[in-house]
Amino acid sequence: MSPEIKNRIKSFIWRTGAMTFVAIGAYVTGLGDIYLIDWKLLTNIAVLTIIGLIVAEITKYFNTN
Repeated sequence: MSPEIKNRIKSFIWRTGAMTFVAIGAYVTGLGDIYLIDWKLLTNIAVLTIIGLIVAEITKYFNTN
């Protein structure tokens, strides 16, 4: 595996962790009560965020080559 792809994977993992933390924090603080968490909505947000990050890494890869 090339160093560029390794860096892209590390970047993806780092950004996914940061985005997940911020998204969950924003969602929970917006509710006001932790018992109102809609797990289906939270899962949808997480999946769409991860898809967005994957697409961003792919476009960045193509843009730099």
